[in-house]
Amino acid sequence: MHLIDFIAAPIFPSMSKKPDTRTAPSAPFDDRPTSGSRAQALVAVLTGDPDGEPAKPLDLARWKSVNPLADWIRIDMREAPPSSNGAWLRGQLSELLDRRHMQPAQMVLLGRRNAGRAALNLVLDGSLTCAGIVGVDIPCAAPRGTIAPMTAGIRLVLHEGKVSRTDEGNLINVLRREHADTRIMMLPSVGFDVAEATVRATGTFLFELIAKASSHAINQGRSNHV
Repeated sequence: MHLIDFIAAPIFPSMSKKPDTRTAPSAPFDDRPTSGSRAQALVAVLTGDPDGEPAKPLDLARWKSVNPLADWIRIDMREAPPSSNGAWLRGQLSELLDRRHMQPAQMVLLGRRNAGRAALNLVLDGSLTCAGIVGVDIPCAAPRGTIAPMTAGIRLVLHEGKVSRTDEGNLINVLRREHADTRIMMLPSVGFDVAEATVRATGTFLFELIAKASSHAINQGRSNHV
C-alpha cells in the first residue's frame, strides 16, 4: 500500500477547467449501453447515501467527457432494501454487465461516504468482483471481517482530520497489513479549493482504473455475474 500525501494535478487538461453548463447535458449518465457496442468499461456511480447523509456532487460530466469509451451509470443506494446485505447491489451490477456482455473485471465503482463504503465492504469480503473502486471520504472503521483475496484496486481520497493514521485497527492500517492493491491521497481539509482538489484527486484514480478495466480481454466462457 502507498500512502500519498499530496494534491494531485489533473492528468487531462480539461480537468482544470469548469464544464460549459450551456452545452453540458442535464442528465449525462444512464443505464443504456453505449451505441455501437464501443464501450470497453462500465463505471457504476453509487449515489444516495443509504444512511441519509448528504453527499456533495462530484464532477461526473467532466470525467465522462474524457472517457468516451466507458459507459457511466448511476445506482441510487437508497433503493436497496434494508435487509439486502449487498444482494440488491450485486444484482443491479450483474444485470448491467449482462446487458453489455461485459465481465466484472471491466467494471469500476465510484462512491462517496457511506455509499462508497457499503460497496467497498462487498469487495473486501469477496462477494463483489470488479476492476477497482474509488472511495471518497468513506468511513475508515476496520473491515467487518477477514479481507478476501482480490484483484480489485482500492483507491481512496480522504481529507486530513477525518481519519486517524495512528489507529491500528482502522481501514488504512488493515489494508496495509494485508498488502492489498491500495493507494490513498490524503488532502488538506482547509486552506485551498477543497472541492476542486477532490475532483482532481478522484479523477486521477478513476482514470487509472478505467484504463485497467478497458484493457481487460473479454473471456466469452466466463460468467458475467458479480
